[in-house]
Amino acid sequence: MIRRKVHSIKTGGSAARRFVLPYTLKLVCLAALCEAALVSCSQSEGPSTPTPKHLFESIRTYAAEGRYDEIGRLMIELSYKGEESTLAAVENIRTEAYPSNGDFAFSRAGLQALIDRHLDGFAPVDAKTRERMTNAPGYAACKQLQQALAQDPEGVQILAVSGVHVLIARIDGNFRLIFWEHLPRLANPSR
Repeated sequence: MIRRKVHSIKTGGSAARRFVLPYTLKLVCLAALCEAALVSCSQSEGPSTPTPKHLFESIRTYAAEGRYDEIGRLMIELSYKGEESTLAAVENIRTEAYPSNGDFAFSRAGLQALIDRHLDGFAPVDAKTRERMTNAPGYAACKQLQQALAQDPEGVQILAVSGVHVLIARIDGNFRLIFWEHLPRLANPSR
């Protein structure tokens, strides 16, 4: 009896069809489910997709941990008013002693307010701003920014709310900080 079933499976008899068909069907269904899951994952924005929120949460985390060099790596270097923008911004984050009104002014409460309430306010820069950024000395000298403006103009975004301006750009798939001013005002908009 065992010999007959083995022979029947080897030769494609009815026992083979009863045994092989359900498993083949299960494998085909499993493969289809796996493919659907892969397509769904690739179309959704998962945690590994860089966003402005990811950028500012990283800045917040690095500031809390005192990892200021890491913050500098999240920025685009501009020569601004005679000093390097990254150095000025990182120093203001480190000391948190810069006045609330000014370029690269910083407060943890302002950064938290940006993350909690204002990320939806980022929008691609308009044509007039793009033109100014292409011609203004500090911006025009920045090759990374000029490349982003040329290749991914939608990725260069600005937030303008309550007198606060934050400029970011998507470079190599990741958002990087270019500039902010009056950030502490977000924590206390009446100032």
